[in-house]
Amino acid sequence: MSGRLLFIALLLSHSKDETRSNTKRGNMESTKKESDLLQKAMQAKLQKINDMRTRSIINRNRVLKAGDCIKEKVAALRTETAPEVTMSVGVMEGLLDLVETARKEAEVFEARQKEAKEMMVHLERK
Repeated sequence: MSGRLLFIALLLSHSKDETRSNTKRGNMESTKKESDLLQKAMQAKLQKINDMRTRSIINRNRVLKAGDCIKEKVAALRTETAPEVTMSVGVMEGLLDLVETARKEAEVFEARQKEAKEMMVHLERK
């Protein structure tokens, strides 16, 4: 009788150990999957930041070219003295103010993107 009890106890303890190892293995696989998903999400965010940065640089270059063109036209028009030309110069100077504002906003945006990218790299290292 005691041999049977010993055998049953041995079977129960073996099944508990097997269940524990399966649970640990399942937890490790689940953690690895979560880690992979997190890494993919961070890579997608980094790609999105890079895309936004590229668009920002392109738009900034367009603004700078437009500003340079306007400056040239303002310089050429200042030499003339007709009233309609004076008004055009005033409008263009207003556009130049807008261009300068856009430049400042682009610089702030790029600084924020750089900070976000640094934060993502920092998080990726963890």
